Order: sequence, then C-alpha cells, then structure tokens
Amino acid sequence: MQGQVTPPPPEVLAALESILRSPLFTRAERQSRLLRFIVENALIGDPNALRETSIGLEVYDRPADFDPKEDTIVRVEASRLRSRLVEYYDGDGRDALIRVSIPRGGYVPAFAYTRIEQPAAAKLPEAPASPPPPVVRAKPHIRWILAAAGGLMLLTLAAWRYNRSPVAAPDDKDAEARKLLSLAAPLSHYYTPDSLAQARRLLERAAELAPDSAEVQAALAEAYLDSANTNSALRKGLAPKILKAAQRSRDLAPSSPVGYTALIRYHRDLTMDWNAAKLICEQAILHSLKEQPFLGSCATVESLRGNHEVAWTWAERYAEAQPNSAGARRTLGEVYYRAGQLDRAASALRKAAALSPKGRISPWEYLALVAVAKGKPDEGLAELDREAPYEFSKRVDLYAYRGFVAAKAGKRAEAEKMLALVQHEVTANHAAPVYLSWIYLGLGQPGLAIQHLERGVERRDDTAADFLADPATIALRGLPRFQAAARKLGLDQLTGL
Repeated sequence: MQGQVTPPPPEVLAALESILRSPLFTRAERQSRLLRFIVENALIGDPNALRETSIGLEVYDRPADFDPKEDTIVRVEASRLRSRLVEYYDGDGRDALIRVSIPRGGYVPAFAYTRIEQPAAAKLPEAPASPPPPVVRAKPHIRWILAAAGGLMLLTLAAWRYNRSPVAAPDDKDAEARKLLSLAAPLSHYYTPDSLAQARRLLERAAELAPDSAEVQAALAEAYLDSANTNSALRKGLAPKILKAAQRSRDLAPSSPVGYTALIRYHRDLTMDWNAAKLICEQAILHSLKEQPFLGSCATVESLRGNHEVAWTWAERYAEAQPNSAGARRTLGEVYYRAGQLDRAASALRKAAALSPKGRISPWEYLALVAVAKGKPDEGLAELDREAPYEFSKRVDLYAYRGFVAAKAGKRAEAEKMLALVQHEVTANHAAPVYLSWIYLGLGQPGLAIQHLERGVERRDDTAADFLADPATIALRGLPRFQAAARKLGLDQLTGL
C-alpha cells in the first residue's frame, strides 16, 4: 500500500539512479534519457519542459520546427517507458521503497512510497559529500550527460529549494532572479546538452522576473549560444532569441560589458560576420566602463581572422585586467598558439590550468595542440590525460582532439576509436562534422578532412572557423577547396588570398 507522503527530491533522485542502473534500463537508452529528463524537470518545477514539443527538442534532438502531430517519437517512447517501468517494478524493483510512474495523458511523473516504513521527510537532508558515479553506459552522448549527474543532482536540489519558497513579492523579483542566475551559472559550466537546457529554463524564468536586468538578458543570450554550439539542430530556432536578448542587455546597460560580450559572440559563433563583430568591439571600447570580459571575445575574433598582433594585444589587456581569471589566461594561450608563439601559449595555458578548479576552464586540449606543434605528440596525449579525471572530459570536441593527437603520435587504433565516437555524435546528436576533420587530418587523409570541413561551412558551424584558423591546418591552406571554404566564412586572410 502506498503512503500518502510525497517523497522528497533526494530520495526520488536516488530511486531514479537505481532504476537507470538496472539491466532493464541500461539496454534502453531512449527510455532512460526520457525518464531522467522528466524526473529532473518535474523536481525543478518546470511544466514547460514536460510538454511534448519540449521533450522532442531536448531529449530526442528534433529540429526547431518539430511537429508532434507528424513525428510521434515522444508518445511512442513514453508508452514504451510506462511499460518498462511496470516491468521494472515487477522484477528488479519489486522491493523498491519509491515507485516512479507516468500517468497516461501527459508526461508529468508521479512519485509515491510503496510502503509506510519511511518517515515523512519534512526537512531536506544535506547534499551528499561526493556525487554518485555516472550510470546508463549506453553511448558517449549519454555518458557526458551522466558524468555530470552528481553535480547536476545537487543543482537540481537547489533549484527545488528555490521553487518551494514562497512566491516573491514584486520588490523581491530582482533578488529571486539573481538566485536563478546563480543556479544557472554552474549548469552552464558542465556544457552538456541536458545541463545547458536546465540553464536555459532557469534563465528564461529569471528574465520573466527581471526583464530589465542587463545581466540576466546577457546570461540568457550566452546560454542560448552555448546550446546552439552544442546542437546544430537548435541554431535556427535560437538565433533570433540570442540576438534579442543580447541587444536588450546592451540597450539596458550601454556602459556595462555584458551585453557587448554576448553580441560579439553572436556574430563570432553564429553569423560569422567578422566586420559586425569588430564594430561591436569598437563600440564596447568606447562605451564600456569595464573592458574586461568582451576583450577576450574581441581577441578571439581578430585571432581567427589572422590579425595576431591586434589579437594578443587585446588578450594581454584582458589577462592584465583579470589576473586570476582562468578564462582570460586560456584566451591568451589560444591567441598565442594561433600566432605561433608556442612557449608563450604554453605558459598562459599552464596558468589557466592552475587557476581552474577541477578543469572547469579546460586548457588541456590547447596544451596538447601546442605539444603537437612542437613535434611532441606523446606529450600532447599526456596533457589530455590530465583532463580525464574530470566530468568535463567526456565531450565530443575532446574526443576529436584526442583522435588527432593520437594519430600524430602513431596510435592509429586509438585515433580510429575516437573517430567512431565522434562519428556517432555527428550522426545521432547533431555534433559538428568538423570534429571529424580533426581526426582525418591527423590520420593523413586531407581529402576527408576537407570534406567534413565543407559540411561544417555549409552549416556555418563555429567549429569550421576554428579549424580553418588552426596552425595545424597550414599544410592544407594551399588547396583550392580549403581556400574556398575560408572565403565562404570570410576568412580569406588565412590563405593569403
């Protein structure tokens, strides 16, 4: 008999992990993704996320014009999930204390005790000292999501606490928006599709509470940008939202750097309108009282265009203004690397590593590229191994860099293993095809490297610009197809044309 007390979030999340660890669910990737998504969003209290359209976009990577009437994937998978949950509780979960179900007619899960031996938990227990290990070993995309599950659990609980608090009075809305802003920031650091989706929803609610906050609008634009960069299927739908939020942030606070930074990223990562990005940089320098954040974006723009002296001047100013910023040091290292200043690049990147707690600002891929440029690919692999202990290491871009460096080190089997992982992400999860270019470049197959670069250029992936501007591609720059790709993205200077 079920008790009348609703289990608190920590117990529900523990029950969720038990379900996902069961053999029944480790073999069912789609239903596992769906179950995790709806449970976590139900605990956060976001009804919009539990609509069929939202689930299709966020869980099954459907395009922005997804129509549930034509594509029934959500209904089909939800029906299978209901049946699988029944089977679980008839088997491995027969002694479970908490039952998770999904009532028909919607996607809102229900949680109930299966017996009344558990005392009602009126007080939320303290968060665990360390996160549980990731589960659901299905495919790489899921592994990066679940590698962040421990931290995401704690953030989910924090969001739940926020949602359980009384509705804010009008005078308190700015304070409540700041709470949501602080909850969203670490979620963005995880940089996985699920964590970014959580961050977007928190920031959208913050924008509803404080529509005149330049900081909230800029953070929302940045979260949209990160989501568009990790999932190309979202780019078209998010582009107008990014521009609107970034422009509003700048207009609300023309002397603040945050809106300018978002606008520069919009033109750098999405439209690749380099002249527009440069104009925003010039406006920011004229109007901003604090130049620090946007200087890094301006430096990256000039670095990609091949204007190295301008780029490192701005990057150095950024690092001087923020001497304890790992992000500033990483940007400086990237800029030095593209300019061929390898020792200076390594020094800046080492400082970024020292300043970055648990690899949140990841400098190791660029340290690996520096090692390859110095003719020491084995040292490059050692640099990438430094990132392996952190949950941020299981990302498709790092698979690509590892494949490239492994190929350069003569470890073909490892390179081909990374190639298979990246190919899966490109096919199944809309990852940028240019990540394949990196591994083919390392394997000495320039034709295939350029073929996937061209695919990225057609989609206007920001990764295509990064690949074109990387010193590792210098040997390709005399090839007509490479030059055509550079012209399409407005990066003619890279080829000397």
